[in-house]
Amino acid sequence: MKISRVLVIDDDTVVRRTVARLLRDQKIETDLVATGEEAIERLQSGDVPDAVLCDLYLPGISGLEVIEAIRSTEAWQDVPVVVLTGRARGDMMVRAEALGDCCLTKPFSSVDLVDTIERVSQIERRKAS
Repeated sequence: MKISRVLVIDDDTVVRRTVARLLRDQKIETDLVATGEEAIERLQSGDVPDAVLCDLYLPGISGLEVIEAIRSTEAWQDVPVVVLTGRARGDMMVRAEALGDCCLTKPFSSVDLVDTIERVSQIERRKAS
């Protein structure tokens, strides 16, 4: 699957802008949101992206809760999810890794980001039983 549009969920403006610039260089469009609530609203609008990059630690609804919502909603469950985090440890990370398709630890390089997007583009999500 070719990734042409990514939903980026991160409360850090610098991270959102940096990811958008790096993906734009790869001809990938980005939708940028700062909170879990905004992410859920964007997904509920019916405009489902080709992939999601989601920070774990968000104000309000956590990134983990966003990923759980993606995996439990039939219309979204096959969307590849990349977990973004600067704090890769603990039970939350274990749960996120189980729900996401891969993890990207901040800070990351442009090469890491592009490689990760290419990797998730090759993931064929399993259909929930």
